[in-house]
Amino acid sequence: MGNSVCRDRVILCELAATFATTCDPVHSLGRVRFVCCQPDFTVKRMTSTRQQRTKSGIGATVIALLLLAGCGSAPPVPEPISAAAGRAEISPAHKAAAIALRQVGTPYRYGGRSPGGFDCSGLVQYAYLEAGKRLPRTTGQLWSELPPVARRDMQVGDVLFFKVGGKMSHVGVYLGDDRFVHAPSSGRTVSVASLDSPYYDAALIRAGRPR
Repeated sequence: MGNSVCRDRVILCELAATFATTCDPVHSLGRVRFVCCQPDFTVKRMTSTRQQRTKSGIGATVIALLLLAGCGSAPPVPEPISAAAGRAEISPAHKAAAIALRQVGTPYRYGGRSPGGFDCSGLVQYAYLEAGKRLPRTTGQLWSELPPVARRDMQVGDVLFFKVGGKMSHVGVYLGDDRFVHAPSSGRTVSVASLDSPYYDAALIRAGRPR
């Protein structure tokens, strides 16, 4: 696992503590889980529950030190998790990704752009607005305004554009490691999906990067 991927996970895990959401999530029994770097660059999964989020800050600090040990070439000096993330210069894109993740489980609602319900572009706009950046409202406006990014160059927080029904009509927020969060369609909820899925792999057109 590369250091840049591990760095993104450290940042998202810090934001997880801040926004009560998750770091690089996967689905398991309907729950979203943390997937964070460890000293041997393997993946350790920690179920994200309200009970775990209210545990002692000592545990969070220990986790932070483990994360940073996996991402650096030398043992880190002990420091609070917030200081570690501050050094990594958390960007609006990372914040937006974490905020979008917090909405997992929210019902899809056509025209929705609040935690009461989201459509796909409403989720993107809401996440970035909460992160301090205003984006256009519709998929077409996002497509026109955001500078294009090739798949090989995608970064956490990029907006992904998908072709559905023969035209570009769906967006999501990239999380890294070929995962993204989106509001899929009527009758479903905000969820995390993977570009390893043949459907989304074929449907992805490109990404766009908010400036």
